[in-house]
Amino acid sequence: MTLKVGMQDLDKGLSKIVDAAREQPVQVFRYKTPWVWIVSHEVWSRPTSASSLVPDDHPIRTVRYRVDSLFAPHVAALRSVVAERGAAVLLPVELVFRALLLQPMYSVRNEQRLLEQIGYNILFRWFVGLDLHQQSLPKMEFIRALQRLQGHERAIQLVGRIMAELSPSLESDMEFRPDPDLLRAWRARGRSGAI
Repeated sequence: MTLKVGMQDLDKGLSKIVDAAREQPVQVFRYKTPWVWIVSHEVWSRPTSASSLVPDDHPIRTVRYRVDSLFAPHVAALRSVVAERGAAVLLPVELVFRALLLQPMYSVRNEQRLLEQIGYNILFRWFVGLDLHQQSLPKMEFIRALQRLQGHERAIQLVGRIMAELSPSLESDMEFRPDPDLLRAWRARGRSGAI
């Protein structure tokens, strides 16, 4: 079971929270968004995968498994979208698509910020398919691939379908901050040819 604390709790009781982190990872929220984890050296050096740090009962596990099953039939078609305009496929389309989903699930509107969070947020790393000690993603390739999916009607329809299906669980859990306006903006940009 993961302990979750806010910034004010962290400010008030840092020593107690650090003590608690010796036993189990502590997830710190900033403005109601997952921000950072406090993990003891013993816990950090023990696991061989990010999956071992994501609690079995964490809601993002259910979301990831459902996303993977809904995405599977679309892999080939969306792989060609990521590679369109002669670009080589440097990143797995599954990784890019899961990253795309993180944006409306957690209201991360900026691709650069998303990339930073994938670099340090264990939940985000695990969700997209990176392990703890994997190098961070190549910035330009990642942002280009993400923007191609954001501008592709089929990809956005799939994101919308997944978000609609997961909506009750996303809205009822403090973990997520769904942002339907982001999907609307992607749809409008795609229709206007701005991508």
